[in-house]
Amino acid sequence: MPLKIGDKVRVCAVPDLTGMSGEGLKESVPVFKYAVGKCFYIDSFDQYGFAEIDFGIPTGQFKGMHSIVIEPYLLKKSNNNGKNR
Repeated sequence: MPLKIGDKVRVCAVPDLTGMSGEGLKESVPVFKYAVGKCFYIDSFDQYGFAEIDFGIPTGQFKGMHSIVIEPYLLKKSNNNGKNR
């Protein structure tokens, strides 16, 4: 069953970020690493079918709101009823 907007998913891995600039990697890698293993809701899909997920990091150097775009094969639909959003 394909994923859809509003589905709760677990981020399973950091995507391949090859080709991203050094500056972009400095922020993106820690944000993706934070997301791995956590559950979030899919907010939308981009023109390529990648899931768009918005979430906040509550503490630390990367504290604040973030948005990631990630391939659906790196997500697993979650049955977890807890809230990690």
